[in-house]
Amino acid sequence: MQILAIIQARTGSSRLPNKILLNLDGKTILDHVIDRVLSTTMINETIIAYPMTPANLPIAEICAERGLLGYAGSENDVLDRYYQCARIARPEHVVRITSDCPLIDFRLIDKVVALHIEENASYTSNRLNKPAWPDGEDVEIFTYKALERAWKYADTLYEREHVSPYMKTDKANKMVHYPAPHDMSDIKYSLDTMEDYKEIVRRYFDK
Repeated sequence: MQILAIIQARTGSSRLPNKILLNLDGKTILDHVIDRVLSTTMINETIIAYPMTPANLPIAEICAERGLLGYAGSENDVLDRYYQCARIARPEHVVRITSDCPLIDFRLIDKVVALHIEENASYTSNRLNKPAWPDGEDVEIFTYKALERAWKYADTLYEREHVSPYMKTDKANKMVHYPAPHDMSDIKYSLDTMEDYKEIVRRYFDK
């Protein structure tokens, strides 16, 4: 069974530009995310999808250094970027991971993927309902068919920018939630600001 992970990456960020290139314990934030995704056992292939702009050339360089396939696509239509990227591999399922989550747990990724396969789901997430996992431990997996339907029918700016909103409303999809042991939806592990970065360093990497 072909399961493709697409790591969504960009250097542009209004609150913290180039955040995925920040150094965290000797590696970039993006490298931490890549390492954690590559540590999974359920995922067969990983591609980094980034905007086709000069500012994102450092991401292409990281892909080359790591021997990973990168895909440069639309900057604003992220749904199109995902779909065109997935068309390269034609997987049965696509795992969506964002590059501002350096603490993402590879074991949790595997568990969400396993439930998705077991339930024969169209879309599975660990933050779909409550009890939900923390922000920054987000895992989404959907079928290639569900992605293709979203790409074909999603027509609002929000749906195109955020990849999965259309899938969550598509009545053709079987939706599955991977619940947390208790609700942790108010906990934040993702990286959006310099304060987030300093807190991650202080709590998890400061020796």
